[in-house]
Amino acid sequence: MHPMLQKNVDSNFITEEQANYIEKAIENKESIIISGHRSAGVRVFMATIMAIVKSKYNTKQVKNEESIEGGVDYYLIPGIDGDFEAIVQKAFNDANIVTLKEPEHPYSILKIMKKAAKEGGDTNRVVTLLECRKIDGVPFLINLNRHMYDNGKVVKEETPREF
Repeated sequence: MHPMLQKNVDSNFITEEQANYIEKAIENKESIIISGHRSAGVRVFMATIMAIVKSKYNTKQVKNEESIEGGVDYYLIPGIDGDFEAIVQKAFNDANIVTLKEPEHPYSILKIMKKAAKEGGDTNRVVTLLECRKIDGVPFLINLNRHMYDNGKVVKEETPREF
């Protein structure tokens, strides 16, 4: 297991099973979205995932919509100003992404995936949504959702955390 994921397992933010799931998603070149409120640790966890992806693949950090120009395996999209949904859409149409979804940056991953498919995008791509929440004031990764295409439709597979 990657040491940065092990650190999150040791702190009980994620389980060992979740860490293995995330590692497998990265190995399979799936897009990864970390969802939740800032207080649930989404930004720190996103930085961890980005660092792991950067160590394995050709990546580019997105600063604005104009910085999406192709030729990479992953776009790394932090919480930036501008039309965030349009930035995520453009990046997703071109390559895999690692980004966040939080109240300050809302969008619909289903809408983005459907639009990408309509525009002739790769319908073999998978998006793993990592949902973070606080329970009794303590942040946890509570759910792993896998979104994939099935005959042109987007289907969702959930893996909730047992507490």
